Amino acid sequence: MNNLIRIALLGLVMLVGSVQAADPLVISQGADRATPIAVVPFGWQGGSVLPEDMSQIIGNDLRNSGYFEPIPRQNMISLPTQASEVIYRDWKALGAQYVLVGNIVPNGGRLQIQYALFNVNTEQQVMTGNVGGGTDQLRDMAHHIADQSFEKLTGVKGAFSTRLLYVTAERMGANNTRYTLQRSDYDGARAVTLLQSREPILSPSFAPDGRRIAYVSFEQRRPRIFVQHIDTGRREQVTNFEGLNGAPAWSPDGSRLAFVLSKDGNPEIYV
Repeated sequence: MNNLIRIALLGLVMLVGSVQAADPLVISQGADRATPIAVVPFGWQGGSVLPEDMSQIIGNDLRNSGYFEPIPRQNMISLPTQASEVIYRDWKALGAQYVLVGNIVPNGGRLQIQYALFNVNTEQQVMTGNVGGGTDQLRDMAHHIADQSFEKLTGVKGAFSTRLLYVTAERMGANNTRYTLQRSDYDGARAVTLLQSREPILSPSFAPDGRRIAYVSFEQRRPRIFVQHIDTGRREQVTNFEGLNGAPAWSPDGSRLAFVLSKDGNPEIYV
């Protein structure tokens, strides 16, 4: 037995020695600061003030990614709205690596936005595009431009147009909590209440078409899965089994719904 212990200890010492002798981990490169980018206030050819500041939204989107740091507006030397107005030396002086400019034009009751992205170091245009929509879609169009810019500069698809589903719980008093199912932009803006209940709401999930959601509601004092149409608010109860009814998940084409039931005793996945 003593010999076995000695052999085990000797093996442990050899293992520790081999670990200590291993090559150290060396970090050779990394991004210690976000890339400076100038998102210039977009030009506006209309009369009234627009309800949303598109360039501010785009700048916030890019900053939230962690990859970019927008140049403060008060530091901008010039405010170009199109390619011919971009003076590269102005942006080189500020240390900006990229400049995004845009122009908003009224067009038959709608808005047409033209935008362009420039590389300051190479003094070249790297992207141009246009998008149209109503005044109530300014934030959507801003997120779209941020998505396009982010993908062009990083090679990664942008996610700023993503919508969130979440549940808030507000304590109204003893044994009285209000649960609210809400949808919002990825940054929490434009929050819309889809359902309120005195009972818990769990596991909200978007259908691939973005027009329906599935969730678990305890409004019948037991967990039940519902599907709700966002535009109309129409609800359909999908399950009504004893035991667990939970974890709804849509198929990629949105035609089917998978969920977990324990109606036969053990939790199992059904479609």
